[in-house]
Amino acid sequence: MTSDTTRLPSKILLVDDERSIRITLSEFLKDENYEVEVAEDAQQAMEMLSRDDFDVVVTDIIMPRITGVKLLEAIRESAPRVQVILMTGEPTVETASKAVRADAFDYLTKPISKGKLIRTVANAVKVKTLDDEHRRLIKENLRYQENLEELVKERTAALQRKHRELTLLNRIIATTSTTLDSRRVLETICRELALAFDVPQAAAALLDKKRTTATVVAEYLAEGRPSAMDIELPVEGNFATQYVIEHKAPLSIVDAQHDPRFANIHEKVKERGTVSMLLLPLLTHGEVVGTLGLDSVERYEFSSEEINLAANAVAATSQALENARLYQTIQRELGERVRAEKALQKSEEKFRVLYHNSPDMYASVSLDDARILLCNETLLRETGYSKEEIVGIPVYELYHDDCLKDVKKVFQQFAKTGKIQDEELILKRKDGSKIDVNLKIDAVRDNAGKIRYSISSWRDITARKEARQILKKYANQLETLNTVTAALSTSLELDEVLEL
Repeated sequence: MTSDTTRLPSKILLVDDERSIRITLSEFLKDENYEVEVAEDAQQAMEMLSRDDFDVVVTDIIMPRITGVKLLEAIRESAPRVQVILMTGEPTVETASKAVRADAFDYLTKPISKGKLIRTVANAVKVKTLDDEHRRLIKENLRYQENLEELVKERTAALQRKHRELTLLNRIIATTSTTLDSRRVLETICRELALAFDVPQAAAALLDKKRTTATVVAEYLAEGRPSAMDIELPVEGNFATQYVIEHKAPLSIVDAQHDPRFANIHEKVKERGTVSMLLLPLLTHGEVVGTLGLDSVERYEFSSEEINLAANAVAATSQALENARLYQTIQRELGERVRAEKALQKSEEKFRVLYHNSPDMYASVSLDDARILLCNETLLRETGYSKEEIVGIPVYELYHDDCLKDVKKVFQQFAKTGKIQDEELILKRKDGSKIDVNLKIDAVRDNAGKIRYSISSWRDITARKEARQILKKYANQLETLNTVTAALSTSLELDEVLEL
């Protein structure tokens, strides 16, 4: 409600055929801050009322041509909310009765005092103000009721849409949360969206690692629709797929058969009978891993609400799809690990067989203190030690004193290079006898490349060294024989030959 301090001045129309009365009464009213206009007869007053709005009309009854009562009756027909005060210098019961019947606000007799006029007009203005406020409230109430009805309709429609969305999401989540098969997850979302939007086909395609090809891996088909399963679609040149991947957002296509952006697939689209499409991104961890498309055989423009519903439904499967892909990755890695472990077991078994049955002597040696961690039967047999005697002793104790200086150099070289190849040294048996050996040392490293321990292998070359000595002896003898033969061929002196 408008307060009195902010309300515009009330407009008063003063009607009287006597100029002096018009001037006097208008001055009374203007002194009270009313906006006052005057008319000298009823005809002029009606013209002014047709052009402008007034709150109160103060009119004389006895005027030429049209009386004040007739003016009141005319005002009640054209402006019934205007309050009318009648004045007369010749009051009669008849005029008073007519004034009451015509619904005059008040009836004043001349001469009219300023106080009487001001009080009567103030009361009329108050009634007019209350009537205006009442009517304003009625209009506002009507508008509110109309708006409320519209609001109820909108809210009802919104609730219906939300119910539809929640029902769809609940079905999707209920199905996808019980499976770790990504294909079944995608088949579920294809089926539910196709049924929800009443389209005959929905298909999901996954991108390869290089994101150059999308392969259809799941679909829902109405009867009679051609399957697209396992079809590989190149990403390059496919505007729709490229758009969805780049923007990570849905793309609605109203006329896929004639839209120039899809000129390269017009023929395929026509063959399939597809007219309109909605393509949505499949996301895991915020990255596009594929697309899901809804195909309509009729021209159809998906609304923003429908697009949001479809996008939310696809997003609801994101976690299920991530779980399924993670599960499949774990299964694949576990399979690879099992195969690797089996291969490792076979390799270790072969190594153990070779390690323990090799004709060469083997020992695994700690890197920190050079103590023997493990050895094969050949080393025990050749050196005469038992396993309890040899495991745990420093490897240096296996070497004969005659080669300890060389052993020290060899191990210094191993510390630098991590490998020793074909070093001839001497091992010492338990009984003190010597074994001429050829030494090889290989480093065993962890995944970071750090040496964990070393494997020393000794090959007994005693026979080889003895053979070399025999060959050397034979070579010397042969050289002597050759010298004697040469002398015999050049001299027949017996003394010279015997000297040789």
